[in-house]
Amino acid sequence: MKRKTRSRVQKYPCLFISALLLLLLSCRSLTIISPTRIPLPNGMDIVFQEWNGDISLDGNIALMAEDGTRVQTILQGVRYLLPLWTPDKSDITMTMPWDDLGYDAIYGKLVSYRQGAQCDPLMVFGRVRWTSDGKIITVDSEDVDGIPTYGRVVTWDIKKCKIDDILYKEKTKDTLHEPDVSKFGTVVFTKISAGGRTIYLYEPKTMKLIPVAPGFGATWSPDGTRIVFTGPQGIYFASADGTSVHNVIDLTGYYPVKDDAITWDDWPPVAVWSPDSHFLIYHRIDGTTYDLVKFEIASGRETIVYRGGMYPDWR
Repeated sequence: MKRKTRSRVQKYPCLFISALLLLLLSCRSLTIISPTRIPLPNGMDIVFQEWNGDISLDGNIALMAEDGTRVQTILQGVRYLLPLWTPDKSDITMTMPWDDLGYDAIYGKLVSYRQGAQCDPLMVFGRVRWTSDGKIITVDSEDVDGIPTYGRVVTWDIKKCKIDDILYKEKTKDTLHEPDVSKFGTVVFTKISAGGRTIYLYEPKTMKLIPVAPGFGATWSPDGTRIVFTGPQGIYFASADGTSVHNVIDLTGYYPVKDDAITWDDWPPVAVWSPDSHFLIYHRIDGTTYDLVKFEIASGRETIVYRGGMYPDWR
């Protein structure tokens, strides 16, 4: 009589099932972090969050031309906020937050449109920026008397996945937020303390720290001659040395005002520059939605380019 033999699956059913489950989980995790290969179209230079009626962790990321036409959703139903073009303009980085507690509390992983998760140890707080040589500039935490404090401005080398340099270290327990660095090396950041939010400049070579004005969300112009930031009554400019602070866009007609200062909601406007430094683009509230507004600096002319968008960036 011919002896019947059993396959390995029949002999070790539990082992086979376990291996199959591991394979399925591996495939799932590969799907989550696998890069999106859809090309980013030319001529669609504004990337932004689409407003879906209420800010939640699941939203859309879209592109459009600078005049508000050719709108295209590139990511739908994703946990990504604060899109930002990379220095070579070929990719978009975003923050995948843990919670939806508002602009001041965005904390999470850095992700890339093309490459998925970026640098696993790196956790970013707020909107990151890029240095001219392709490093991420962000704030980093360290324990002060056993309490995690975001008091260091650092650059991260994404390729090596480690801190490249410490640009500034806060001596108090105040929280730092949204650093940016000019083409000449001067750092700007927001310091959050019991007294509110204040813009500071820091010159690493001279170690000089300069308070500028109450505000947040400061970014350098591409030519490095001035900063734009959100202040008590709207959008402000300051020169590269922190002087000549003045309000260029009055937003008191769009937000509630108390004691001559706007009471910002959880998702306040933050202006960004056009590549030629001639325009700004930002969002502002309008009833139950947010408008993306383009501002021509020379003329002061404003144009609503899209209704239902937030936190744009310009390539």
